Amino acid sequence: MTSLNATVFERRLKTIRERIRAEAVDAGVWFDATAIEYLVDFPHVVTERPVVLVVTENAARLVVPRLERDRAEAIEHVDAVDVYFDYPAERPMGVLEETLTAIGASTVAADADAPPAVMGYEGAPLSSIVSVVEQSWVRKLRREKSPAVRELLVESARWADRVHDRLVSLVRTGASPIVVSERAMTDGTELLIEELGTAYDVRTRFRGPVLAGVVSGEWTARPHAYTTNEPLSAGDPIITGVVVDVGGYMAELERTLFVAEASPEQREYFNIVCEAQSKAIDAIEPGVALEHVDGIARDHFQTRGVLEYVAHHTGHAIGMEIHEPPYIDRGSDAVVRPGDVYAVEPALYTGDAGYRHSDTVIVKSDGGRRITETPRSIEANVVGE
Repeated sequence: MTSLNATVFERRLKTIRERIRAEAVDAGVWFDATAIEYLVDFPHVVTERPVVLVVTENAARLVVPRLERDRAEAIEHVDAVDVYFDYPAERPMGVLEETLTAIGASTVAADADAPPAVMGYEGAPLSSIVSVVEQSWVRKLRREKSPAVRELLVESARWADRVHDRLVSLVRTGASPIVVSERAMTDGTELLIEELGTAYDVRTRFRGPVLAGVVSGEWTARPHAYTTNEPLSAGDPIITGVVVDVGGYMAELERTLFVAEASPEQREYFNIVCEAQSKAIDAIEPGVALEHVDGIARDHFQTRGVLEYVAHHTGHAIGMEIHEPPYIDRGSDAVVRPGDVYAVEPALYTGDAGYRHSDTVIVKSDGGRRITETPRSIEANVVGE
């Protein structure tokens, strides 16, 4: 399975209409692209041209620029499409005002008071048109992954494991990290398409569904470092990352590797991180506070005398976006619930190297289950020659 069927979106819209009735408003309004995709299966590129979803008791309508009209009209879950030519030639919020007037909406529950201010877009706020009640319904609904969504995430994890195997096969002394990254993505995409063919539901633009790459050497000590063009050398640490889009959902897989050999110090830090991750995953079960899970990892680091090398929290929810709330963080007030999905990634950054594994964990009634299966041991992650 690589996509969601129509009944999933019907159920989502039914839930939203229940919220609209409970809030006693005339309509729900969404500017957020991920929320729009979640509700009516309309992925789109966010630019200076806003796309707006309006849901009422009887219909779901999109307001789109002319260049999105044909795609929008083909969406099964959209009942009407209102079009403006372009921005700034026309005022998108003016067309939205006409839409709301036509359906008799004077009070709405909206995810924001205006479209995203990206690529130079500027426009009137929604509250200048109608009375607005703020809501975050979709963000909260997205937290619990339905059985169908969990199936997509398991498939994404399966492909992440396979692509990671290919990435590892490309690691060797003298190899360019950029080339390793690009070849892993291309080879992974070819493998996916060869196996799934036209059944694969493509949701990317100008790139394939696979994102994979490496950060190497001293750059691994920077949590969000960019890939460099410095050839790999024996003993280099590498942090890998792979995500594969399946039906708009992504599991996360990251590993710490060493090229050809690992020093005793590298092995020590590596094992400390593996232990912290195992403890954090074991702690994830329904009813447990996420701040407690973060504390489990931090306590382990403190016991081992390396807490000063911690640069971020233990993990985050994941699904349509790589990072979603709630977070496995000591500042979180959330508790683990069945249906949650987390990327668990406690890490150390010592100044000259970074050590991080990330695995995707699905929460069921009896606890968390790791769905990314790439080996985590030091023996499996000293690679190349």
